[in-house]
Amino acid sequence: MKHRAQLMENMARRRQREEVYRRYGYDVERALDFVMSAAEPLMGRVLEVGTGKGRLLSRLAQQAEEVVTVDIDAGEQRMARLALELEGTAHRVRFVTADAAHLPFGEAEFDVVVSMNTLHHLADWRAVLREMIRVSAPGGRIVLADFDEEGFRIFDRIHRDEGRVHGRVFYDPEEVARFLAQEGGMQVGRRQGPAQWVMVGWKASPAVVPPSGRGWQRSVSRGLFHGSQDE
Repeated sequence: MKHRAQLMENMARRRQREEVYRRYGYDVERALDFVMSAAEPLMGRVLEVGTGKGRLLSRLAQQAEEVVTVDIDAGEQRMARLALELEGTAHRVRFVTADAAHLPFGEAEFDVVVSMNTLHHLADWRAVLREMIRVSAPGGRIVLADFDEEGFRIFDRIHRDEGRVHGRVFYDPEEVARFLAQEGGMQVGRRQGPAQWVMVGWKASPAVVPPSGRGWQRSVSRGLFHGSQDE
């Protein structure tokens, strides 16, 4: 009984927080829909880098049969697990507490590797991407998403109004795309959504043909795709 009360309290806090985000201009559900549209289909083994509060993980667990999620913060993972228990999907997820720059997995173990709103927290994002490339299988995908400048302005205002500072590591998304293309030999595409961008790297495989529609455009000379979300 006490455990269920804790579950309900955790979910109520999460909904309250999401309402704060919405009032400032960031719709969590809309952002999740946008990122999931790039991550699907979720076939095979799925790895999430950056568990956080478990918002994306909740979506992944609803669609994928096997999900592994990694975060360096065991406390965050505990809260995410509570949410999944309430939703009845915790049995599909394995929680691993580890540094994403040193993933405790073998090469080519995962068919989809996904990370949302984590990149700006990474002091050495290249080391983390290098590990994500290493553990992704041939023909698999790496899906990255983070706030765009509008999104960062929203969260800066939220934190400022709460008397806090929103920590951020600055990086250029174009540099991230080039890194995936050069280090991972990937076809890379990017789409723009509401206060959010999403990037997909398709690992080389004769059977994999990156999409050319639904907002994705290819630049042959650079091996990159660019586009905007179809609204």
